[in-house]
Amino acid sequence: MASAPEVTVFKGKYTPGAEDFNVSTGDSPRRAPNADSPHVLIIGGGVSGLLVAWMLLDQGTRVTILAKEWARTWDFSESRITSQIAGALWEMPPGGCGLTEIESPGDGWATVQHYRDWAMQSYAFYTAYADISDEHEKGGHSLGLSVAKLHQFFYEDVISSCTDRSLPQYEHNDKYKAIQTYVISGDASRNYAAKRMIRNHAVYHNKEEITNAFKQPSINLSYGGKEFKSGYTHDAPIINTDKALGYLMALVQRKGATLETRVVKDLKETGRQLLADYKADVIVNATGLGAKELVNDQDVYPVRGAIRRVENTRYSKFRHLNDAYLVPAQMGPGNVSTKTVFIVPRNDDILYVGSIIQRHSDTMNLTAESPEVRQMWDRAGEFMPSLSHAGFVNHFPFAQGLRPFTKKNVKVRADEDCGFPLVHNYGHGGSGWTLGVGTAQCAVYIVQKLIADKRDLLKVVKSADSWTDTAVKNRIVNAIEGTLGETEKQDLLTAIQGSATAKSYLANRLINDKTIFIQLVESSCEQPEKDDFLDAIKGSLDESAKQALSEKIQTSLLLTLYLKDKLFADKPGLLEVVMRSNLDPTVQQKFRNAVKGTPEQADKDELLVKIDASTEESINKDRLKMVVNKWYAELNKASAKVVNDAIYLRT
Repeated sequence: MASAPEVTVFKGKYTPGAEDFNVSTGDSPRRAPNADSPHVLIIGGGVSGLLVAWMLLDQGTRVTILAKEWARTWDFSESRITSQIAGALWEMPPGGCGLTEIESPGDGWATVQHYRDWAMQSYAFYTAYADISDEHEKGGHSLGLSVAKLHQFFYEDVISSCTDRSLPQYEHNDKYKAIQTYVISGDASRNYAAKRMIRNHAVYHNKEEITNAFKQPSINLSYGGKEFKSGYTHDAPIINTDKALGYLMALVQRKGATLETRVVKDLKETGRQLLADYKADVIVNATGLGAKELVNDQDVYPVRGAIRRVENTRYSKFRHLNDAYLVPAQMGPGNVSTKTVFIVPRNDDILYVGSIIQRHSDTMNLTAESPEVRQMWDRAGEFMPSLSHAGFVNHFPFAQGLRPFTKKNVKVRADEDCGFPLVHNYGHGGSGWTLGVGTAQCAVYIVQKLIADKRDLLKVVKSADSWTDTAVKNRIVNAIEGTLGETEKQDLLTAIQGSATAKSYLANRLINDKTIFIQLVESSCEQPEKDDFLDAIKGSLDESAKQALSEKIQTSLLLTLYLKDKLFADKPGLLEVVMRSNLDPTVQQKFRNAVKGTPEQADKDELLVKIDASTEESINKDRLKMVVNKWYAELNKASAKVVNDAIYLRT
């Protein structure tokens, strides 16, 4: 039996050291996982999470996806997830969601160049996928991908070079030049140019050329009270999102992913426990707007949108459309920003007509009769008069959704604050499908760097000879693995038991955590002490009773058990205990470093020497030394900083 066709995911310009790789359209992963394969936990069941899952699975990684909701393709009476509502027309960034779709947050964040690189990675992937025919496509289990001509029209000359940023045509001219010339990689020795270029350009320099190319009455060349002065055409991928999400969900499950419906809250507090519960190595946060609450990201905000779903069939004076049409938001008559016209044919004989762009509007209360929806339809009808004769899709004529934007653009990055391996992939705005393959490749790159840093440092330490002290080696191994060694645990336990302040804090903390308190009492106390504790914890405690119970706990074994069974695995809680103790400041700092997994400077210096002397061929010594030099808290924070700098601060 012939092997399933494969599609290349090209390396990104901003992922240094990455290599191109293939993904398979077949049921089995390209590389089968084994017992030592890493396990990645993805939160979010939309396009951003599913594409990451596909890439990881085909590289031999085990994957679990958690989502509070999934794409619905069988019941049109219910709302759909954001990835499914999308028009999913590929556009060179910035897309049609407005003149300021991409912000300028400064160094360290995604720029329009990152967006375009991600978009071109996606373009190359989609056009290559469109060229293959496999068993899934033949059986109807497809990505729902088509490639159509996209025609765009402008009120100013966006074709002639414009260098004055104050002029309204500057951004559109910059985008046009990118469409003409953009190539993903500057590596001329690799002949990928044919697949990495936008296909089938056509340019309209003036009204006359537009008129000759588009015979009226197909479109109104004086739409909006002002005549178009320029335009261009190119091939653009279009995704049937209903088919695509169903296909991706089925594909990743066949390749071995586990999908679980689950609501995750407060990820920075619960993330360590999730990693432990699922025995996972890294978490990928692909939750879109949900990231605002999940990781308390106040940069996240919604942009409401809506579309009308039209039967793309011959009906009265309306004729089936094969091409897509876009009049982007731009300065129109009276120097007033215009609304977008968006007409996109999908491969299921349904036409998407839009769109609406409403920032910071998070209520899904639009209907087909809402004023802005009627105005949206009227705009499209003015631009293409034959639409007035088209019929709406009976079972699902109208859809609305919330695009997930952030004030600092798409966030594809390692989290530098939480202390455990967490990779973000959200905030794609209205360009989730346009950017999706590129941002997924970037997220996979980050995941693999975080895993590799830990793995390679352990290789160096465990293979190195001539340590000045075995204790140094053990401390470094514990710090890399993020665990406390037995010696460190015993030293910390002894120190806390000698601190009245720490013991009092621990006892009160245990009283407030009744569930854990009862579990410890039930499993470890003998009678009559067991009943005394259980009677005391029942109901509410006044301050006097609470103080008496605290003193009784401090003289029992419960505090030792609480530390060993619960807090040694709870870094934030254990750090709080250390900080509450009245230990000598030097001793306290030593324990803080041990709990956080921060080596002392002398240990770091010796580790740097071992890296230089290492004969391990698979490691990147320069990268590991950068990580060690930035290692001032948990190792993961240093790794996150190094990988983010590589992506967003490269010259």
